[in-house]
This record gives sequence, C-alpha cells and structure tokens, in this order.
Amino acid sequence: MTTIRITGRSDDLIEVDGDISDEGSGPGFVELSTGDVFEVAVDDTGCWNVRHVEGRDALDSCDIVGKDEEDDDGYTGHAECVGDIAWVDFWREWPPDDDEVRERLADNLDRLGSVALMAAYRAAAGRT
Repeated sequence: MTTIRITGRSDDLIEVDGDISDEGSGPGFVELSTGDVFEVAVDDTGCWNVRHVEGRDALDSCDIVGKDEEDDDGYTGHAECVGDIAWVDFWREWPPDDDEVRERLADNLDRLGSVALMAAYRAAAGRT
C-alpha cells in the first residue's frame, strides 16, 4: 500500500509527500493512478484546501482535513490517501483542456522516445 499527503504550499505550489514525493504548480489538480482527482486551491480565507472531485472507489482510505484559518499547523488543509497508488500527476484544469494535453505530450516526447506517444501527439495536433 502507498500512503501520500496532498497539500498546498507557498503561493503557487502543490506538494505530494509520503511514499511518492512530487510537486506541481498550484492552484490546480492532482490526478492519482487510481483515477482519483483532487482540486488544491486557496479559498477566501487565504488557506489552501483540498477537495476530492473524481473517483475514490480504488483508494483504501482518504481523509481530507480542511482549514479556515492559520493555526500551529500552518495554513494548509490536506488529503491523506492510502491505496494502490503508482503515480501522481498535476494539471491546471480538470478535465485538462486539449492545449494542456498537447503541451504535456510535446514536453515528454523526447524524454519518453515512444513511437506510440509521438503518433498520438501528431494525431492530436492534426498532423500525420
């Protein structure tokens, strides 16, 4: 089982800590390999909060703690998730728009070197 904690940090950062550690630009969305998606955003009180927006059946547990003011633990709520989580990914919008998907594919073509991924990118971009 994998345990992760999703939080907002500073003015523009989303962090995932635990058995998987990663960070992305925030506010935004965190997608888990289980199909679960979480929105991480700053609310009207100035606190980061996490909201589950899609999925959840594949997780063993997911506890979400919200914040409405800064306290000894800081100014960020969090989600603590346990399950068969293999990876996390970060998106600006959910579902991601076509431009964000094309951008992500283009950014990863050289790194992945996949013929199938290159064909998918060309098809998405309208090229053959």
